[in-house]
Amino acid sequence: MKHRVFIYGSCVSRDTFEYFDDEQFELAEYVARQSAISAYTKPVELIAPPTLESRFQQRMLSGDFGSSLPTLLRDSTDEIDLFLVDLVDERLGAYVLPDGSVITRSLELISSGAENLLPAGSHHLPFGSDIHLQYWSQGLETVASLLRTHHPRAGVALLDIPWASVSETGTATPPSFGVSADEANALYRPYIDAAARILDAEVVTPGSTAVVSSPDHAWGDAPFHYAPSVYRSVASVFGAPRAAESAPPAPAPASAATPSAASAATAPAQQVAAQKPSSVMTFDASTVTDVPEISEHVKVVTVKHGSLANGEENLVRIAYKNHAARHLVYQLAAQGFHMYRADKNETRFVLDSHIPDFWHKVKDGDLQHGDEGLIHTVEPPRSQVRAESMVVVFSSMATPYDKPSILRYMDSNYRSLPKHVPDSTAILRIADVDGVVGGFYLDTHRNPDRTAQVTRLVERVAGELGVPADRIITYGPSKGGTAALYYAARNGWRAVSVDPVLDDTFYESTYDDLHWTAGPLFVHRKRDLFHHLGGQVAPHPGGAHLTVITSPNSPQYPYTAEILQSYPPAALQVVRTNHPEVTEHAHVSPRTLSIAASMMTLYAIGAQVSPGVRDVDRPAG
Repeated sequence: MKHRVFIYGSCVSRDTFEYFDDEQFELAEYVARQSAISAYTKPVELIAPPTLESRFQQRMLSGDFGSSLPTLLRDSTDEIDLFLVDLVDERLGAYVLPDGSVITRSLELISSGAENLLPAGSHHLPFGSDIHLQYWSQGLETVASLLRTHHPRAGVALLDIPWASVSETGTATPPSFGVSADEANALYRPYIDAAARILDAEVVTPGSTAVVSSPDHAWGDAPFHYAPSVYRSVASVFGAPRAAESAPPAPAPASAATPSAASAATAPAQQVAAQKPSSVMTFDASTVTDVPEISEHVKVVTVKHGSLANGEENLVRIAYKNHAARHLVYQLAAQGFHMYRADKNETRFVLDSHIPDFWHKVKDGDLQHGDEGLIHTVEPPRSQVRAESMVVVFSSMATPYDKPSILRYMDSNYRSLPKHVPDSTAILRIADVDGVVGGFYLDTHRNPDRTAQVTRLVERVAGELGVPADRIITYGPSKGGTAALYYAARNGWRAVSVDPVLDDTFYESTYDDLHWTAGPLFVHRKRDLFHHLGGQVAPHPGGAHLTVITSPNSPQYPYTAEILQSYPPAALQVVRTNHPEVTEHAHVSPRTLSIAASMMTLYAIGAQVSPGVRDVDRPAG
């Protein structure tokens, strides 16, 4: 039986929870962006919450406006074993509206512009002020009372992790809204002391581990976006085996009357976990020639770098120079294990089937996991009316290629796209969780039906939105351009493919297989696949339905030009940019965004596009 964790806090608690053992703990509820002042005052009625693109952010902001925390604590039908708290979301203070209701001053309130639309007479309670601390303490008393009444057996753990003044690379952390780490730590001290007393909480700190941030954190560079070592140190207090691999669990804080929150929540879970097959496997890459046999119960593989490390920070990067490591990475990928976290000592891989239960963007609702087995997100039309067209966005390679995060499989290309296509256009974005740095949305030996799955997903979403097949537009740069051309050519959709990779020769020979395509993962070679596909393309009644944007200055151009000769000329429009600042493959997409948007708009409104080759941005003279 897993122990249920209710998180009331920020990404600090949520990211720490990712290091808990998922066989011992499960997330029961997560409330963020809701000050204790907002939680104990009446719901906001004078203004409606703004509409946000992120489902998670929308849910949190709506919860803040509705003062949802007390209701969630009262109405929870299952017992909560651990109430995990941090105070980072209090940092911007709160607004008191004229009727006495309260809105937390959150990043979402600011970035949405709703902060500028508050009713006249609203006033700000700055974090750190005497009045804010007074009101906040009263709110937290209400939270404590609800916990004692409805969840009397729950342990309470308060994370006290100082803001980091330096990153793991030694650089100074940037201030957050003008507040430095040292200033914030001084402001937080009376709040931490008050919360520990009011909630009767065990205060959990990183112990002897240096508190440093990570400039490469998924949420950006900030003093409270920590390095993995910090999260591991904190998680180890809760008996999480993954954290304990590099450091023994910290001793539970002493308590005169009751067990600590950490020990109360974890001791029974450890007994249960001991009866189950382990979901984690560990081995040292420098001592094996092949990946050890992986049990069907294993969901996470931890690979120690050992003597192979050479100062590099993850096994994939090590493998670019070390062929023994490359062999191991290929074997892991072939069995469906994908790198999600790393430091200089070890790299962790998660099983593909476990990702929907593991990736918090899926669990929090920002991303969907459909029956087709694909992670994706659907942005409705901006006009809020029936969709008349749909753009399917396929991701390019992440930057860097070997980013130690699942986010590398869903790079958010052209985030402002909704503003540059008709308001009646929906947008479907699909993750490319396959291979080592991506599977190009094509069939692999691990996922031999990938192309059929993608096609079914696109057709299902288009059907649910009422979008006809001739108004489906595929778009993507580089790797995404490969997929955009493939699916439109195969299914008769319209494509805007930006400098697609149709042949792997360049990246395999020049960059020593940077895309991980030379090994045993893929079913087809791209060159053969796209040559064969060209002979199957039928002319489109609406003119050229395949637009390829490329440049003679791109190393991909000779391969693209040669392969496209096998496509019917009537189906194809090739736009070549000769912009003087385009000197390599990576330059093509950012220099042609306006062209891509124009083509997507023409396809979205059903305009006829003439086939042929067009040169743009030709240098003067």
